Amino acid sequence: MPVLDTLHGEGHLADVDLHFGRLIAELDGGGGPELPLAAALASAWTRDGHACLALSEVAGRDWPRTGAGAVRLPALEPWIEALDASPIVARSGDGERRPLVLDRQGRLYLERLRTAEQAVADGLRRLAEDDAGVDPKGLDAASGGRIPESGPRPEPDGLDAALDRLFPGATPDDRPRAAARTAVLRRLCVVSGGPGTGKTTTAAAIVALLVELGLAAPDRIALAAPTGKAAARLQEAVRGQRQALLSRAPALEGFDPRATTVHRWLLHHVRKGLAADALILDEGSMVDLTLMAQVLRALPDGARLVLLGDASQLASVQPGSVFADLCRAGGGRAEGGNGGIGPGRIAAGADRAEAGIGETVTGAAGTEETREAGRESALSSSSPTALDGGRPPRRSPLASCVVELVHNWRFDERGGLGRLAAAVVRGDAPAAVAALRDPSDTAVELRPLPDAAAFERLAVRFADEWFAPALRKARELRGPPDEGAGPLPSFRVLCAHRVGPFGAERFNRSVERRLRALGLVRAHDAFYPGRPILVTRNDPRTRLSNGDTGVVLRDADGRAQVWFPELEDAEGGPRLVAPARLPPHESFFALTVHRAQGSEYDEAAVAPGPADSRVATRELLYTAVTRARRRMVVYGAAESVAAAVERPTERSSGLRDALAGAAVRE
Repeated sequence: MPVLDTLHGEGHLADVDLHFGRLIAELDGGGGPELPLAAALASAWTRDGHACLALSEVAGRDWPRTGAGAVRLPALEPWIEALDASPIVARSGDGERRPLVLDRQGRLYLERLRTAEQAVADGLRRLAEDDAGVDPKGLDAASGGRIPESGPRPEPDGLDAALDRLFPGATPDDRPRAAARTAVLRRLCVVSGGPGTGKTTTAAAIVALLVELGLAAPDRIALAAPTGKAAARLQEAVRGQRQALLSRAPALEGFDPRATTVHRWLLHHVRKGLAADALILDEGSMVDLTLMAQVLRALPDGARLVLLGDASQLASVQPGSVFADLCRAGGGRAEGGNGGIGPGRIAAGADRAEAGIGETVTGAAGTEETREAGRESALSSSSPTALDGGRPPRRSPLASCVVELVHNWRFDERGGLGRLAAAVVRGDAPAAVAALRDPSDTAVELRPLPDAAAFERLAVRFADEWFAPALRKARELRGPPDEGAGPLPSFRVLCAHRVGPFGAERFNRSVERRLRALGLVRAHDAFYPGRPILVTRNDPRTRLSNGDTGVVLRDADGRAQVWFPELEDAEGGPRLVAPARLPPHESFFALTVHRAQGSEYDEAAVAPGPADSRVATRELLYTAVTRARRRMVVYGAAESVAAAVERPTERSSGLRDALAGAAVRE
């Protein structure tokens, strides 16, 4: 296949893409280039986070659009016809399992991702359409705590009285109160909002409400998040809110908040059989398509699912943009808005060019004609109305399940962090740069970083100012401190890139080299006091998860131990792990923004890299900015900031259309 060899030789296709395209050509036996090219591109697209290859987005164009070795891709109609004619391409809805699936909107899927997407759509629609009608006073104790699968709706007076106790002074249309009410009346509740809008506070109130009304047993409410760090933060937040709510919800006395990673929750289901009346899943934007499908399959019949997340943040590393698609389908702020940080919000369904937030779905691009009738026009529109033959749009059953929190309790909307985050979400590059350059507000700042040499100097300066004092403090400790913070600074350096001249790996090497020159790191001492440890793989033996962070300390006998400050051991004490037992790990004086997702720091610095970087996107910059509680410094040129703000992430997906598939016309 000369065209595949050309793209592979120029580095536009990985080895796996090339071999997959060749395998598909061999299985097909037709000899034409259209099918193996589509297969190789579909494979490559998934590594960029897309659930599918939207043919209408690339057909008839040069790919890649920049760089050497570009090829002209086939025109749309003959490309579709060639795929239609292949015996190894399944048609959407025909029930056959084949390596590739082509849907009616011209989206080409790897079969496993199409299956996962359909499972997510079916599972979410099923939860959304179930009105969860149970008597709040009728939990059948004789059934071992299982909630009846049918029964009368909760009594409005009893529900409202409980809401009034948990949300004193709130109006009926208060959004946290509305979210809690939704969690009672529906099996699915989606709480969307930016950092500081009270998502975990609302989640704690939902737990209290479910327990108070007898809709969930305290020991059958599961808390989970995609990473160990996010799970630890969820547990800490809900535990704190539990104490605050006890006087208003005495039934919470029996609730012991313990959060786990989603993967560990699923493992518990496989090994022991899952017992849950409700699952509260935080950081929903980090959950990929395949993982969400697994969660929905594992969720027990009759259980509730409460999803918390921010549609403006980075989507999952793996394919899919589930949370953003769900918010779009449900009418939440997923096409535009400010995540509760600034004053303005853009309604769901706004044109993506004007919206300025979230993961743009390139999805539904087509006409309603079936392949059997032939394709007489190009697949050209991305609007649900076009797919519906020009008929009025339909309201998704998820519309009654999505609640957006808009009031920000952490950032002053007029302060630097609030104005910067709001500008990034809106896609307003001039406003973002202006906020960074405003000398009257020291909460945000833009500092130049002209080249890779300056990045090296920055690492050396941070080593002197932040990390050398941390290592000196760690040398004095014998085990975790009884009170107060450990040696790690409440400051974090974030990089848009993992590798390269402005990458986190280069920063970490430079810092460690400087610490060695200062005499704080001895040669051949891999576990020196103060070394920050980042776990890079889940490990059930130590109960450590990918993304957990620790620091090396010496015990009373001088032996190295790795302390994980955000985790506890089985008795609630400090989590200590011997270096020999650690799963794969690395040092982290700087983190990628992806790694920092789900974390918060008092102060942070971010290096977005050059203006032409495809990695630095609007969602990445927003995620970085909102990691800081008090102060954020951006190291880079104004052009880099503006380019990132104007570069929204685009992910091809059919999930939004699938979620609206059972909708009722307005």
